[in-house]
Amino acid sequence: MKKHIIDFLNQLEKETPITLDFSTIKPTEKIFYKPNDPIDIDTITIDGKMALCVYSCGCENCKNITGIQIFYGHSSELKDAETAMNYIKKVAPKIRVELIDELWLLRKPER
Repeated sequence: MKKHIIDFLNQLEKETPITLDFSTIKPTEKIFYKPNDPIDIDTITIDGKMALCVYSCGCENCKNITGIQIFYGHSSELKDAETAMNYIKKVAPKIRVELIDELWLLRKPER
């Protein structure tokens, strides 16, 4: 995980009631949106019950965070993810935050 991602996560934890479990950091995944356009994906557990994925430019010297996804549903509810999203938006209002329901395929459609 790059230093600017760790600094961002530390800032989140310092400026919000969000709790991050740094023992759950997964190795950075690198994908390529286009050739020579790498994207790094760093994942950590947030508030003990959701996954937080931070997407950033995978270039060596770039420090752009391009988006965040919060995965909820297995051990948390939508309201937990919305609360976390609101806190993140207060700290980093220009970063896009998406909420992803991990169990959407298993839920019955509302009528």
